Amino acid sequence: MYTYPEAENWANLQRCTGHQIAQISGCFTLLHPAHIELFEETRKQIVSFISNSSKLKVVVTINCDLIIKALKSNIHIPFPAKDRIYMLESLRTVDKAFIFYEPDPGIIAQAIMPNFYIKGYDWAGKHLPELDNISPKPQVIIVETAKHYSSSFIIHSLTESNF
Repeated sequence: MYTYPEAENWANLQRCTGHQIAQISGCFTLLHPAHIELFEETRKQIVSFISNSSKLKVVVTINCDLIIKALKSNIHIPFPAKDRIYMLESLRTVDKAFIFYEPDPGIIAQAIMPNFYIKGYDWAGKHLPELDNISPKPQVIIVETAKHYSSSFIIHSLTESNF
């Protein structure tokens, strides 16, 4: 089992300075407009829960390359995890990004202990086992995006078209 002292230390520093943390987890193999909208909508929705929007930190946790290959064996990963981290942290809507090394983000979520746990529309009504061992439980927010893209579909389409 991996531990995440860097993520835990970052999160503790944010809490000590009065910030609340929203965590978004996923593969993010290929950033697309729906991801950008997810990050923007996350900030907009959480502002309604907290009094000071400058006190919100958004952290994105991404699957490592080996886990993605195990979960989605038929997919080519166009960018390695370190490059995906670089791209995510370059966005104005993302404050920090970390890689996790298990099939689900439960252990890194335990290290971060977010106030809010964000999932896309496709997770509405579904059980989130990664939150089972977190106490106190973060508030789960399902973010609906107008754009419905799929990284896997885009990558598959590009691979099939010999782009």
